[in-house]
Amino acid sequence: MTRRIQRGLDGRQRGLTLLEVLVALTVLTIGSLGLLSLARVSTGYQQASIFRLRAVAAADDLAGRVRANRAGLAAYAGSASAADCASGDMPAAACDPATLAADDLADWRARHLAGLPGGAVSIDYLSDAEPPALQVALRWRSPSREYFLSRRLTP
Repeated sequence: MTRRIQRGLDGRQRGLTLLEVLVALTVLTIGSLGLLSLARVSTGYQQASIFRLRAVAAADDLAGRVRANRAGLAAYAGSASAADCASGDMPAAACDPATLAADDLADWRARHLAGLPGGAVSIDYLSDAEPPALQVALRWRSPSREYFLSRRLTP
């Protein structure tokens, strides 16, 4: 018995060879891996952008708190402690500016540092600046690097 190979009208063989299919699959696989790698890098940049936005919002919130309590400016560089100076349900307790600053810091830390992975803050009172100001430095970490945001707050 002889085998006949089906040929087209011009006498050539029709269809793809196994080698051509393997080459096409290899090219397709390499392209897919490149797209997956690009998606991973893009997700990392998006996450870093979200954390930077949170840090900027935290600095802006602290700036608003400092402007509202100008008399307690130096106390913002101190320690944080909850004093229940203000409440949405009850009238605010009478607090001096330093106690209000410590209460503000406690609320601010609980609100914002929890949203930054490995978040830490350093607040320095710049008494020799004119006018006196606060230097706020926020740090947070991602799996690959450490980020830093510094702001100078003046009342």
